[in-house]
Order: sequence, then structure tokens, then C-alpha cells
Amino acid sequence: MRTSTRVFLFFFFPLAEMYAGYLARFKNYSQKSLDKVYGNLSPGSTTSPKTKFFVKMLAFTLNCLFTIPTGWAQNLTNEAKAAPIAAVTLPPLPQGNGKITGVILDESGKKPIAFATIVLVDKGTGKMVNGTISEENGKFFLSRIAAGQYHLSATFMGYETHVIPNLVIKKGEVNVGIIALKGDTRALGEVAVTGDKALVEDKVNRLVYHAEQDLTNTGGTANDVLQKAPGLTVDLEGNVALRGSSNIRVFINNKPSAVMATNLADALRQIPADLIKSVEVITSSSAKYDAEGTAGIINIITKKITCKVLMAT
Repeated sequence: MRTSTRVFLFFFFPLAEMYAGYLARFKNYSQKSLDKVYGNLSPGSTTSPKTKFFVKMLAFTLNCLFTIPTGWAQNLTNEAKAAPIAAVTLPPLPQGNGKITGVILDESGKKPIAFATIVLVDKGTGKMVNGTISEENGKFFLSRIAAGQYHLSATFMGYETHVIPNLVIKKGEVNVGIIALKGDTRALGEVAVTGDKALVEDKVNRLVYHAEQDLTNTGGTANDVLQKAPGLTVDLEGNVALRGSSNIRVFINNKPSAVMATNLADALRQIPADLIKSVEVITSSSAKYDAEGTAGIINIITKKITCKVLMAT
């Protein structure tokens, strides 16, 4: 008999025995009832032939229903009682009298490393046979190790794995001493972080509109650039206002311009937008600009253009 069948019978034979008892009791009760019915079916009785035939068929059906399951349940119970109990065994672990002790420290040899993973691998099979983690003081202990040759490895996050190969275990305790883990540091190459400036930059006392980063300014004039600067409005005639006031001063590269002072609208039409680098809208000017009595200063910063001059003699 298979082991699985024996285990099945061991667990379920009490149920089978109880089921067989109930079937036997019910069969005896049914048989007594049928005997009474058979007494009424004597040749001198007045029962009709159809009723006699129905009662005989009912008796035959009940006999089949209770005789076969009762015999099966009784056989199952007897077989379960006779079957030996199969013991469930786990694969044996290697056991011996060998012990391994040691201490896990960092490469400086002063700081113990707690909770480092220590794994003992069989040299022949390459399978792990034992393992543990280091304590708070860095010490670890492995016991019940069978005699043989092993590889001992120690790992921890942020450190390189340290392996002790060809570790021979016989009897007694083997002290591997201090295992110094080296930090897993890697030197990265040069990293260049690049980024574009925001189109509008908010500084301490001014708003800076970087016109050179706005591609829609291509082909326009200074009026088109000032229309996009924050806080500035330009009407159809080219008049510029800051927060609704036209009492402003316009500088070119932090310097006042006489052309801007006489006719601002015509002067702005003469400056191409491609020449403008940024526009600074200064609402709280310092003493540097001498903007007393004005609503603010518009400082137009132009791109630096270098020209090469060839001279011939």
C-alpha cells in the first residue's frame, strides 16, 4: 500500500467507522419494518398484486443501498486500522560538532558592523548550509557544522562582499578573527548640469524678461519686445507705460540715452528685436539711476557684437 493511501486512511478511518455503524442501524430498522410489511403480504391477505410488487421492489432497493456501502465502510475501517502510520520526514540538515566564530568590522578596524549577513557555502556542492547575522558588537557564531571544506562570505549594504575561501572545518571551534569590510565607494566622472533660464526672472528690485530666449521676437522691433515684458504696456503709437504711467526713463545697458529722452517711440522702432538680450523693469530704483519722480526705469540690455576690421595699406 502506498504511503499517501496509508496517511489518508489514518485520518479518515474514524469517520468511515462511524458511517458504517449508522448504516448498520438504519438497515436493521428498515429490515424490521419490511418484515412487518412482508407479514401482510401472505397468500391469504387481501393486498392487491400491484402493491405486493411495489413493496418487493422497495425491499430490494433498500437492501442494495445499505448492504454495499456498509461493506465498503467496514472494509475501509479494517484496512485503516491495519495500515501502519507513515512518518513525514524532512531532508536531513548537515550536523556536526564544528563551530565558526568571528567579528565583523569596517576597514578602519574600529567600528563594528551590526546585522551583517554571514553565509556558509559548501565547497563541493555550492549550496548554502548555514548562515547568521552579526550582533551589535559585530560578533557572529555558527554551530553544528559538519566536517568539510566551505566558503564563508560576509556582506552588508554599502560594503564590498568579503569571502574566506577553502575554510576547513574538522572538530572544535574555528575562529576566523576579524573580517574587515571595505566600503563600496565609487568615483563618479564629471557631471555637467545644464539648464535654461526662466523667461521671466524675479529679482530683488526688478523683473527681468529674457528676450533672447523668446523665439517669437525674431524679426520684430524693441516695441514688440517691450509689449511682452511684465508690467509694461505699449499702445498703437508706440508710447510705453509702466503700471499705467508714462513717466518712465529708458536706459541702454545701464546708461541713459539722449535719443530715448527726445522721442522714445521712434527710437524703439529703430532697435531690432534680435539685438536685445533682456529687458529689466525696475520699479524700486536705487540711487545709482537717479530716477526720482518717475514711475520706474526700463533698462534694455543688448547683445555684445564684435566686429573685425581689416585695414589695408
